[in-house]
Amino acid sequence: VTDVVTVHASDDEGNDTSDFDDALVTILDVQPSITVTKTAGDALDGVTFHVNEPGDTVTYTVTIKNTSPASTDPVEVTSFEDAVGGSGSTPGDLACEDGNGDPFDLFVDAIEPGDTVTCTFTRMVGGDGPSSQTDTVSVVAADDDTGGTDATDSDVATVAIDNVAPTATFTNNGPVNEASPATVSFSSQFDPSSDDTLAGFRYAYSCTNGSLPSTYMAAGTSASTMCTFSDNGSYTVSGRIFDKDNGYTQYMTTVVVNNVAPTIDSLVSGGSVACGGSNSVSINFHDPAGANDTYTAHINWGDSTTSAPTGISSGYVASHVYASGGNHLVVVTVSDEDGGVSPSAQTTLTVNYNTGGILQPVNWTQAKNDPSIFKYGSTIPVKVQFMDCNGAVVPNLSVAIAVKKIAGSTPVTGVDENITNTNSPDSGGFMRGDGNQYIYNLNTKSLSDATATYTITLTVQSTGQTVLTNFGTRAK
Repeated sequence: VTDVVTVHASDDEGNDTSDFDDALVTILDVQPSITVTKTAGDALDGVTFHVNEPGDTVTYTVTIKNTSPASTDPVEVTSFEDAVGGSGSTPGDLACEDGNGDPFDLFVDAIEPGDTVTCTFTRMVGGDGPSSQTDTVSVVAADDDTGGTDATDSDVATVAIDNVAPTATFTNNGPVNEASPATVSFSSQFDPSSDDTLAGFRYAYSCTNGSLPSTYMAAGTSASTMCTFSDNGSYTVSGRIFDKDNGYTQYMTTVVVNNVAPTIDSLVSGGSVACGGSNSVSINFHDPAGANDTYTAHINWGDSTTSAPTGISSGYVASHVYASGGNHLVVVTVSDEDGGVSPSAQTTLTVNYNTGGILQPVNWTQAKNDPSIFKYGSTIPVKVQFMDCNGAVVPNLSVAIAVKKIAGSTPVTGVDENITNTNSPDSGGFMRGDGNQYIYNLNTKSLSDATATYTITLTVQSTGQTVLTNFGTRAK
């Protein structure tokens, strides 16, 4: 630009004069400038935007502001390229608007100094998490001055692909019985990452709902395990499913355990006792709950009396004194604290009848070693008496008699018995009732040796109680 100045002057005599000069001012071109800002999703500038694996379509926002220092220089965008490493390209769905929200043709319309244009486009961001992807957008703009230098700027936005923990269904096969294993298992496993699925899942369990491993490598490969509980109730079992990136989901399942009634293994009798003696039975049983339960025995002693000792354990010995002799059927059940009752078991306890032993004329050698000696061929009246615990004679017993030779000679010491018995000898091996006693007429002719020592054994068939004595025979 040339500026000319002209000056006129006159003196006091009325003479005029003038002169002029010019100056040239050159206006230099100023380089345009733009500021580009890029964001991903709803994240702020410089903040990473997150998506879950295997990825998602992300909307990117790019603002282009004309920051040229010359207030008269609009700019037009000549290049808009977005790149993920390597060379970039103009997004196919690129859409822009001006500050008033009106559509803006980025490669046609000019951005006035100080104005901002906002553009958006989308890109699919995918992969196996955890990972990330950084996009770079580069913009070139030119002003309206020929031969000027273009304005350029770029910005980046990062999208993180987050790992997603696998999911599954966690169940058990209960209810189960005490001490029987329950199977807890994972099924319907799912992970959005095909890489994680291909690598295989791992699993961890706690039958006590306790602590669990926190890493893939510390977990196991089995999708099921077994948990055993010795007592009835409801138990919480926890489990985790892991992917290769240590992502996990924890689950819980409740195992219902049913009570199992005790089982009586055996009842062991303490053996026969005399009237007034204490008889006993040992109760052997098992229960899968073991010491977790408290047990009670229910005993019917077979004489119209019962007892129920509690807090017992297997091998418990219960005692009872009977008021009468003979066999007594004892029926026992065992119950646990949860209401379980065993099947009944039974045994027989025996109380021997009172007896004075073998009656005369045969000496009772169990009381005194003075065996009777009888003439061979004579008939010996073998007699015995059985009384109940109250002293009453017990009738109608089946008493067997057996005679056995124990020596081939007459006892050295003994008592010669001179008897006259006109009764006919008995046969058949059983004694017969005779008033308040039992009798058997033994024919010595039936014995094998005329000079020998024999044992008589009397056996009460119902109880097994025996009475024995020895006697001898001598020749006529």
